[in-house]
Amino acid sequence: MRRALRTGTLTIADVMQTQPAELADRTLFEVLLMARGRLQAARRQPGARQAPPDEGAKPARTFLEPDMVVDLLDAAGEWERALPEHQRYGRRALLALLCLSGGPRISETTLADRGEVDLHAARWRIPEAKTDAGERDVELTAHTLGELRSHLATRRPTARGPLFPTRTGGRLNASNIRNRLLPEVVAHANERREQDGRMLLPAKVTPHTLRRTWAMLALTAGRDARWVMAQMGHADARLTLQVYAQVIQRQRVDFDVVWGLMRFADESERWLGRGPGRTFDPLIDPRSADQASNKTDKPSS
Repeated sequence: MRRALRTGTLTIADVMQTQPAELADRTLFEVLLMARGRLQAARRQPGARQAPPDEGAKPARTFLEPDMVVDLLDAAGEWERALPEHQRYGRRALLALLCLSGGPRISETTLADRGEVDLHAARWRIPEAKTDAGERDVELTAHTLGELRSHLATRRPTARGPLFPTRTGGRLNASNIRNRLLPEVVAHANERREQDGRMLLPAKVTPHTLRRTWAMLALTAGRDARWVMAQMGHADARLTLQVYAQVIQRQRVDFDVVWGLMRFADESERWLGRGPGRTFDPLIDPRSADQASNKTDKPSS
């Protein structure tokens, strides 16, 4: 059954023939994820019977492609460097935190204090939330750590002060990030992408777009779906299921770019999913023995 899950060939017969002892919590979760993905794929086949439209249903939300994330961060950095010193607050590092580590809510990011971030342990503690699941420790990727170190080298907030302080030492306004920072950065990134003849970023990129983007990147990098839920502060699996259903259908992904954005500092700098007998596996648990052994593997020359 595990092989069927990993290769995307799971059938109802596989589930029915599986001994109850094999259906651990994680396997059941994977079955649910795979079943949802296969159902959505079947509904898109020509001639498939369509369910009546739900008038109250929300339109499908999307995420940014890996190369779009790179361009978004570059645009934020270029914009920041062009501003006077007193107008800088760490735009690139802020967007990196939103895109690349835990998919935090915009309010969690603006309320973050410097003392809640441990660069040595690569963790960010979110101490207050509306739910118990929202109170969590977010694991920071190597890329995010680099961005935060660069930010804190020039901006030195106090331990109890905002991680991203304004010029007066106050906190950033979430609506300013949503209504000014994101549209401006998207416009800058799209100018360059249009010149290069590349697909443009969506005209409307919201903080929730970045939250979904992190989920996509994490799942594409092979992180366990339950870990992704926990990092996002979710007790409800719906968003993870929605993103996972899209991830498992993607055929052309630059895994090297994804891994460069999503790896942790103690993991190999090179994505190890390529090579004889190795296939990309979106169900690899980063805490498993196999994945742990990969951390010590050295890239072949």
